Amino acid sequence: KDDIKLQRTGFSKNTCNILKKVFNHYEQLDNTTVWYKDESINPNGTHKDRMAWEIYLWYDNEIKKQINTPGQKISLRSLSLISSGSAAYSVQKLLKDRGLPSLRVLMDKNTSPRLVEFLEKNECKVYLDDLDKKEYSSDEILEKTENKNGLDLTYSPEFNLSREVYYDWLSYEVLNQNPNWVFIPFGTGDLYKNNELGHLILKTTNLENVINIDKLSFKKPGVNINANGFWSSIDEIDKSELYVKLDSDSIMKMFDTLNYAATNIKDAKTLLEFNINWDDSPLNFAMENLNGQINMDIEKGQFLDIEQKAGKLFGLLSIQALPRRLSLDFADLFNEGFAFDTIKGNFNLERGQAYTNNLQMIGPSGDIMISGRTGLVAEDYDQIATVIPKVSDSLPLASALFGPVGVGVGAVLFFAGELFESIPENIDKILTQQYSIKGSWENPDIEKINTNE
Repeated sequence: KDDIKLQRTGFSKNTCNILKKVFNHYEQLDNTTVWYKDESINPNGTHKDRMAWEIYLWYDNEIKKQINTPGQKISLRSLSLISSGSAAYSVQKLLKDRGLPSLRVLMDKNTSPRLVEFLEKNECKVYLDDLDKKEYSSDEILEKTENKNGLDLTYSPEFNLSREVYYDWLSYEVLNQNPNWVFIPFGTGDLYKNNELGHLILKTTNLENVINIDKLSFKKPGVNINANGFWSSIDEIDKSELYVKLDSDSIMKMFDTLNYAATNIKDAKTLLEFNINWDDSPLNFAMENLNGQINMDIEKGQFLDIEQKAGKLFGLLSIQALPRRLSLDFADLFNEGFAFDTIKGNFNLERGQAYTNNLQMIGPSGDIMISGRTGLVAEDYDQIATVIPKVSDSLPLASALFGPVGVGVGAVLFFAGELFESIPENIDKILTQQYSIKGSWENPDIEKINTNE
């Protein structure tokens, strides 16, 4: 808290001001070790300068290999990168200063013209595209940046080691200091896939062979994400376990936050709970190793249309694939924009497969119950859906199906293969249909099951 001691650290003025506010706000920071990584003193003022240095070292190694190869002329390939600006500038600045090939940058079409102009003045080759449309592969990035003989810095396996070192630098520095509190910058890129997650709070406790994640939370208007768990490494065996709670005013707002491109549901207050574990470190999370449970509770919403939207469905919510088929079989009940009161269900996770026997949608037009498997790796379904229309709750609709209400004795109605003299009390049960849901999330096959066979 001493101004003179802060000035001796060599931190920038802005960093010193931030630290003063932190110390004044958190009284419990007294007599503890605080570790602060000041990226503003880097050449270009961001943590991306460390990545730029790793790229320069990669080029330096390439030059040395070619020099030591008899008869080979030095020929350096250009690099391509998806960037929002800071990484591109940091890398290009170092490449330009060292006389290396200019960086080719793929940026979103809505990028500020001033930023594009700034990068081009620094000899960056900038290419604009709609980056919300899809996630490009390395080959596609090279094609978009007219660099087919070059290398993609964004995802190419050739830079895996550089990326690991880039991120490990910060991790090793933190762990070697063994602080009680850590304040670090975090941003976009490989770590967060450009998700706007909101305000971050992270608190951990370092024990022998175990790092406890006491609190991990992201908060923004309408969306809260809270988590806790641990990462253990005992006898060279890593294990990670997390409890995650996602709470949002609407399911659309939640998926927009997570950069998930598909849900056709309006409103729908949403609560998702994950109790998950996998046999590896948090940094080596892989869906095929995932075990645990998921609980889903969605309230008061409406399917916006009967056409499946472009992009992936939210895989666990296979009900989202049913409206179009139901609009054909129950035209008066499940039509465009049908509403629901609740969608609830529990899933057991076993090595990337999610199993449920109680996923259900309750609505004014009917109920839907789902049981079966969802493949989180293969992104496929093998499920049975039971649809129970609520005809008995709608007298006008019942009249349309069976004739005028109050039909006289002796009037005979033939429906669903049976004879009735009046509207039967168990009409909902009679009209119940079952469907199989199989195939990919994007285009599942939905077939009616003939219960008479």
